[in-house]
Amino acid sequence: MKFSTCLKLSTMLIGGLPIAALAQTPAPADPRDDFASAEIVVTARKQAESLSDVPLAITAFDSTRIEEQGINDLNDVARLTPGLGFTSVIGEFLPTPVIRGVTQTDLFGSDPNVAIFIDGVYTGAREALNFAQADIERIEVVKGPQSALYGRNAFSGAINIISKRPTNDLSGRAEVVYGTGQRFSVLGSVSVPLIRDKLAVKITASHSEYGGSHKNLTGGPDLGGYNYDTIQSVVRLTPTPDFEVVGGVYYSRDAISPPAVSALAPNCELSRGVNQTFCGVIPSLPKAELSSHPDAYGQKRKVLRTFLDMKLNIGDWQVGWLTGYNKTDLRALTDASRGLPYTFRYRTATGAIRTFDTTLLREEGEPKFTEYSQEIRLTSPQEAPIRGGVGGFYFSGTQVRPNFDAVSTTPLPADFVATFPVPGPWNTFFDGVIFDKTVTKKVENFALFGFAEADVTSRLTLRAELRYGRENQRTLQPASNIGRPTAAIDKRLHFTTWTPRFGIQYKASDDLMLYASAARGAKSGGFDINAPTEQYDPEYNWTYEVGVKGSWLDGRVSADINAFYIDWTSIQIPVLDFTQAPPVAVTRNLGDATSKGFEAQLTVRPARPLTAVFGVSYTDATYKNAVIAGFANFPSFAPDGDVSGNRLQAASKWQLTSSLDYEQPLFGSVDGFLRADASYRSKQYMDSTNLAILPSRVLVNLRAGIENGKWRLEAFAENLFDNDRPTFAFRDVYLSNVLNGAPVVFPPRITVSHPRGREMGVRASVRF
Repeated sequence: MKFSTCLKLSTMLIGGLPIAALAQTPAPADPRDDFASAEIVVTARKQAESLSDVPLAITAFDSTRIEEQGINDLNDVARLTPGLGFTSVIGEFLPTPVIRGVTQTDLFGSDPNVAIFIDGVYTGAREALNFAQADIERIEVVKGPQSALYGRNAFSGAINIISKRPTNDLSGRAEVVYGTGQRFSVLGSVSVPLIRDKLAVKITASHSEYGGSHKNLTGGPDLGGYNYDTIQSVVRLTPTPDFEVVGGVYYSRDAISPPAVSALAPNCELSRGVNQTFCGVIPSLPKAELSSHPDAYGQKRKVLRTFLDMKLNIGDWQVGWLTGYNKTDLRALTDASRGLPYTFRYRTATGAIRTFDTTLLREEGEPKFTEYSQEIRLTSPQEAPIRGGVGGFYFSGTQVRPNFDAVSTTPLPADFVATFPVPGPWNTFFDGVIFDKTVTKKVENFALFGFAEADVTSRLTLRAELRYGRENQRTLQPASNIGRPTAAIDKRLHFTTWTPRFGIQYKASDDLMLYASAARGAKSGGFDINAPTEQYDPEYNWTYEVGVKGSWLDGRVSADINAFYIDWTSIQIPVLDFTQAPPVAVTRNLGDATSKGFEAQLTVRPARPLTAVFGVSYTDATYKNAVIAGFANFPSFAPDGDVSGNRLQAASKWQLTSSLDYEQPLFGSVDGFLRADASYRSKQYMDSTNLAILPSRVLVNLRAGIENGKWRLEAFAENLFDNDRPTFAFRDVYLSNVLNGAPVVFPPRITVSHPRGREMGVRASVRF
């Protein structure tokens, strides 16, 4: 029996347990009986603390808000978080979180600027960051560098995703979602105490599918869809009150259909007779229709995550061990032609020059990512006036990335000898020979870290954190004869980083806290995955922040406000290297930038049934000094490609978020509810030339239904007004040697990502 079939059956079986228990289980007490919402407990500083007491800019979502606002992935988290942006560059191939304008300038780089932690374990493979969130207890978005405590690549912030833990009572839930676009999901979860107060296990299984957002005009699968089959188990062992062991396994088998992307022809910056980029606002599609070759299936991946978290209390001291292992296997085949057949010029045996048309499919090979990490911590009594902690960290990661090959979908003409005017690598697209350009990158990171905190007075606290890290990298590539022959590569390097953080907080009253901090963030350097002989150095930033958190009127009004300034140096910036065939983006340290702004979130509860949340962020992210040789042939940026003073790409100046939650008793124990949220982001620039503009976007979601303590039934509309404005774009090349009938080697193009349209559906859930 197929895995997906077994998973669906087991999901329904697990989901049926709460239904059977409803008749005999009284409704749990509603935690919303109190006027003020329950305080969220976060672990952003590696210890449990009330969100309002942590002197950091944090947006946190507990399990109630995750469920009520339909948060399914990081896209949903970003639309509700001031200062956080999120996009997927090509479908789910390269998910990219952006905090405070510190954008992923190294677009195809292997390391994101925002570190993602799942159950405390660092997850480095970008291709697996946006995943099926099966059973989540809490999501924490921590803004600003967190390198001192979190370490590797928590450069502009960190996102913590924490799974639900087993409980000491039998409990469970089931959920079914059905909607437009062939959207269907089913989830079942059950928590079982095996030994009362000693051992409990929680098992969750889910299946989620979506047919796609854009019709495929070629007759192949619709674009932008997915199919996730996920199973997760968490075990909690407490043999004594002072010793806790929590372990978990997550496995998902995912099929992601081809991305909803199109090719846009450049219209400006004429150089050597060819327009180099696009000027103006990037347009939406006239219809939700695109083309992708029927043989291009998209991406298939298998994701395995495991963790083991142990805590031992020795008096008021605590020792912690956290071990993690992640493994991701991928396969991908996409339409490199973006649905447009290429014309190739070729030479015959007699020297005649002719043309033929074909579609090229991009074969990604089978990339593999494995990660192992271990952290040990010792924490002093946290009620002492002077307190602290020390720890050690080890990370080992291996990335195996086959360099892409292209497959022609059209047989060669009988008189084909070689492509013309450059025979070079194009022949490899057609001769059926796949050349091994696999790049293997091995990383080892060792770190020591610690923090010290002192209460100067009952209201004033000082804190310092420091991390020393050493990273060793090794890059290997076999000899290759694709394009120009290359020798085998075996390169090694290492980096050493010191990342401090200093903070001060003042508790003006029990309900008002002011804080300030200065922190240094570091992001690893390395060898370029596309040009393994090329090295780039780490990049750094210093972030200075002041903030205030408070609540008034017995919790009816609460606010979280901060202002920041970021000084970002040695930025890792990709440029197109036309000395390689085909041209690829390679990474260089090419500039410095600053980002400054503010963020604010206000929660208002004017009456018991009504809660309103408003958020705003302003970010001014600008290159201070940056010379990008890839733009030197643009007439506007000749002769050297100087983009100093321009805004950073993919960073909106303004973000606005709002949500409204209204509940009212209807009859008996049944309440009715109406929930709405809206988000706005201002325009973004495609790249650092600031010539191509991604227009502003507004998204509105609406949910309404009925519920009591045991079940919920709701109808929803997401992207209510069917906003179809593009979400991302980048400059690359056509894999061709003809443009408008003239011989042009690899002419430039703009690849544009398009969003999902309006979706409507129903969701039903039960719990006990």
